[in-house]
Amino acid sequence: MEILLLDPEVAWGKFKILAWFAALSIVLVYVVLRVEAYMKCKSLTVKSVVLKCSFLPILFLTVGYIEHLDRFYSFAIQPNGNVILNYVFPEGKKVALQPEKAWIDHDRAGCAVYIKAQGERYKSVMSVRSSKCRQAVEAI
Repeated sequence: MEILLLDPEVAWGKFKILAWFAALSIVLVYVVLRVEAYMKCKSLTVKSVVLKCSFLPILFLTVGYIEHLDRFYSFAIQPNGNVILNYVFPEGKKVALQPEKAWIDHDRAGCAVYIKAQGERYKSVMSVRSSKCRQAVEAI
């Protein structure tokens, strides 16, 4: 039995929004640095521009990966009780595990399913439907 919590395209869409924010932050930080340098009558060095302009994009892309791509979007329960998690990124990544415990974490935007197995916690993408989360936890 396979349970789909959320279409992986939704997670990719959320990541793409953060990627656009990252690109926009490069432009905004560069403009601020240019204005500041002009007001103080200083010249910009390539090293300082690269370091200052790269902080926000790295932050946005890291958070986007951790929060939206490094999550499972569906799982299948095999007859022997093993669970196979299907991850958003990299495409086709599957993790087989023997679940010990599963629970739901609610957020104002939706819910996520946590699965504990072999001493690690696996988190799903945020689903808008609480019924899907409940169904997933009951199935495990």
